[in-house]
Amino acid sequence: MSKAYIKKKSNKGFTLLELVIVMVVIGILSVTIMPKMFSTGGFDEIGYQSELITKLRSIQLRYMHNSTECNIALSDTKIELLIGNPCAVNDDPIYNSTKIVIEGDNLSFQRTSNSLSFNVMGRPNGGEFIISILGGEKLRTVTINSEGYIFASN
Repeated sequence: MSKAYIKKKSNKGFTLLELVIVMVVIGILSVTIMPKMFSTGGFDEIGYQSELITKLRSIQLRYMHNSTECNIALSDTKIELLIGNPCAVNDDPIYNSTKIVIEGDNLSFQRTSNSLSFNVMGRPNGGEFIISILGGEKLRTVTINSEGYIFASN
């Protein structure tokens, strides 16, 4: 047989087996990775936890400098100084700078009491105080210990 009569086999496509394997791999990846890409992964809770620590420390310092009564109102979706609260620096209103409002559908605050206040030393009246941020992914807590130290406890 001469070389002119031997026809080379040309590979111009994928086999059915290769296509099925690729589809199975894509299916496995979509089932495992896609839910993680579209969930918040607890980032909302972490953000509210950091914001809460910062704003509680700010309220605590303002109270220690002014030694006026700084009552903090707490609910399931809000932590705030009340409007007209005398705890202000240089007579500036501080309502918006200390207000934390949860906007997520599945997030809420839990607390050991409905109100919180500090004494002149910056310690919480009534001892240790814990605020939990409940979400779909993670539980985050902020603790104010009996000495007035505000920290993320998890």
